[in-house]
Amino acid sequence: MPMIKEAIRDHFKREPLAGVNLEEAVATGAAIYGELINNKDKNRLTLPKSKKVVDVITHSLGMIARDEDNKEYKNSIIIHKNTKIPAVEKRMYAIETYEDRENYMEVYMMQGESINPEFCTVLGKYSFHGIEAMGSGSALVEITYSYDENSIVSVSAKQIENDKNLQLKIERVEEELQFLNNPISEENKTIMIAIVPQPQAMITVH
Repeated sequence: MPMIKEAIRDHFKREPLAGVNLEEAVATGAAIYGELINNKDKNRLTLPKSKKVVDVITHSLGMIARDEDNKEYKNSIIIHKNTKIPAVEKRMYAIETYEDRENYMEVYMMQGESINPEFCTVLGKYSFHGIEAMGSGSALVEITYSYDENSIVSVSAKQIENDKNLQLKIERVEEELQFLNNPISEENKTIMIAIVPQPQAMITVH
């Protein structure tokens, strides 16, 4: 396709090879890859100039959160693009808690590189229940993202103060995330609260 040739030319700053037999190219690539993943015996003959092949995450995974100034929502990336899989990454967040109501956290899992969540794709919505109230203080929650060889993503959370794994409930994702368009103010802090214990570590909670 002309657009593919143009993309290769722009990326590598050189002319792409022409006249390559497509079937031979696919067969050669499959043979090289098969040799790489099956050759565990160092005494075996290997293909010349072969390189190690690793699987990586093609898009970053994060969650919707408030910025450190508590003024706008961001995409807080947890697993970055091109991370080798399987991958497990953890990140610490903080939330305000209340004695007179249930404390739980909503996590919108995002896919994309932009810090603006409106330019990313929502993969799922998860709520974590059972957060212990910390009086007038904030609770620390550790969020874990896992990405396995089958491209399956899972999320879990643990409250740091009591080393308690939080109960997970998978929620339906709203068609439009209307709250992203609402300014963060004192009036809506009782609906969504976020505290940042470190730069760019953010969450949204109810």
